[in-house]
Amino acid sequence: MPISRSRLIEEELGASLVEVLIAIAISGLLLGAIGMAVPRFMIDASLSTAEGRIRAIAHRGRMRALAEQRPIRLTISGERIGLSPPLNKDDAVGTGRTDITIVSGLREGSAAVVVFRPDGSSSGAQIDLKDPRAARRLEIDWATGRVLSHAR
Repeated sequence: MPISRSRLIEEELGASLVEVLIAIAISGLLLGAIGMAVPRFMIDASLSTAEGRIRAIAHRGRMRALAEQRPIRLTISGERIGLSPPLNKDDAVGTGRTDITIVSGLREGSAAVVVFRPDGSSSGAQIDLKDPRAARRLEIDWATGRVLSHAR
């Protein structure tokens, strides 16, 4: 006996309560996993931003010292990093909410100073970047003036 079209539609109409509950449970698990990963991603992004700013301004200082054949100073004080003498507005930047600690290097009062020399070398420094859950150490190499990064 053939099954009528209206009978098929009645049997397949909607989802059962069990199917809806399973879909809600799976959605909840996925949202929970995503919600737990977001703060970690934000902290990594904050550290990466601060590291990128320090790397960029140190690279600019090194290139200026080579091009102008005179020493260029990178000053790190609190949350500000700047080149001296400044050439443009990009020669001073903030690092956001990341804590900066100078582990080693030249000091002038509460500020740390890295001097990039015309031969490509620098005075060197070690800088710790810290957020509540993560930390990195940047090392400005004294021989080459390059910035190296180490996870902590």
